[in-house]
Amino acid sequence: MVGTVDEDGILNANFIDFYSGFGPPWLGASLSLAANQSCPADPAACPLCYHTQKSWRPHQFRLYLATGVLSCIANLLVVMAVLHRGMRYSCHWYLVAMAISDSLHASCLAAITQLIGSGGVPLDSGAALCKALYYGYFLCKSVSNWTVVTLSAELCAALCRPFRRPRRGGLSDLRGGLLLSGAEFCALAAAASPRLVFVGAPNGETDRANMLCAIERRQEFLYYAIFETLALTYVLPVALNLLLSAYSVCRLLRGRRRGQLTRALMLAALASTMFNAPYATVLAATQLGLFDADGLFHLGLCLYYATSAWSCLGVFCNLTIFLTFYAAFRRSLVSLLTCQPRRRAEPR
Repeated sequence: MVGTVDEDGILNANFIDFYSGFGPPWLGASLSLAANQSCPADPAACPLCYHTQKSWRPHQFRLYLATGVLSCIANLLVVMAVLHRGMRYSCHWYLVAMAISDSLHASCLAAITQLIGSGGVPLDSGAALCKALYYGYFLCKSVSNWTVVTLSAELCAALCRPFRRPRRGGLSDLRGGLLLSGAEFCALAAAASPRLVFVGAPNGETDRANMLCAIERRQEFLYYAIFETLALTYVLPVALNLLLSAYSVCRLLRGRRRGQLTRALMLAALASTMFNAPYATVLAATQLGLFDADGLFHLGLCLYYATSAWSCLGVFCNLTIFLTFYAAFRRSLVSLLTCQPRRRAEPR
């Protein structure tokens, strides 16, 4: 057993250091705490944070379930609208890849939440399901964030050389975008493969009821968790996207008037940064051990729940941005919903 559950069904403090999937990568950098399975957090040190964390966790689970459903609906509309109009540039494919990865990530999160709420998976035959869900959860998030980075780089290139005429073999070409996305996916899939080794079936009722799986607590996995948070999934891609988006905004403000597609892409990249940066910041702080002290542990949990809830609010951001600022996308979605004939793709 790696932890216990109190009378309210809430995890005890000494359990929130797993980083095996559903929950914060708590104490990932604190190898000594992970070794003795203890936590110095005292509920009395921060009673407000402690009670807030206990009362918010059930609502957080419901939010994850709603996010999975809404994300699938919104991203399905984005994919159908882009495909209905036709993909001509690599940025169109990046939008489709982002929508697919975001919907799969939210679906894995909703499935994990539902399984935890229903009692978990069988102890003897749940290893494959646990591996698939947690591997897909982190892989899809990595693909989504790095696709946004690629889209931001495409936007920077477009501001310097507008992509009205695709260059064969270039980033603005659809074939080049497909090849680049395929290479990114293979690299991220290989980088996330340690989760297939360290995550397994639950080894007891506590595992099954709280995090769905068991984990081999070795230093290798803890170091990998730090690498995954800082470089693979969250901090590095979000930071790169922030820098590229800031550069694009500066070029757009100083340059001549751009088309609707360029503005919509810039707003989509900025929205991705806005919804992911707080969550990535909290995860980085936990990996650096900034919330390990008494009084800060439950504060960190409250910040984790708040930032994860904030990131869940971005499920409709891409759909809203393109409906508002990209008339061609809006016409394509309307013609799709009204069963009108497909129109030829337009460059702007």
